[in-house]
Amino acid sequence: MVAEALEEHQQAKMLLNELEGLGADNHDFGSKLQRLMESVEHHVEEEEKEMFPKSARSSTKTNSSN
Repeated sequence: MVAEALEEHQQAKMLLNELEGLGADNHDFGSKLQRLMESVEHHVEEEEKEMFPKSARSSTKTNSSN
């Protein structure tokens, strides 16, 4: 799960770099921006629904054993 998250972060960075090199009037700009937005929304949803709850449960277990 962590490896997937890191890969998604890298993909977002690549898309941002590509967008920086394009002008807003470039014919690829809109589609790349849409791809970035969908990717980030998907990533945030995964973090909120899967990763954060697992992390919180893990933290609770660690704290309760002290």
